[in-house]
Amino acid sequence: MIPGGATSTASPGNPSFREISAEAGIHLIGRGRGSAWADIDDDGRLDLGVCLQQNGFHLYRNLGGLRFEEVTQARARV
Repeated sequence: MIPGGATSTASPGNPSFREISAEAGIHLIGRGRGSAWADIDDDGRLDLGVCLQQNGFHLYRNLGGLRFEEVTQARARV
């Protein structure tokens, strides 16, 4: 976990969790204020929006297989 950073976790089929932010492509530093899941590109996968206290809103497109791509700038016009 990044000190003071946002993290994502996955459960490998049991009650334990492991930190997967970096391997999933989610690189955020800051205090989280909220998040939401929605399919923004109609590909059937839930994409992730994260709002940070001082670093604003970040949008991540779900590439499948626990991989995400930041598309904040590309979607700024939406």
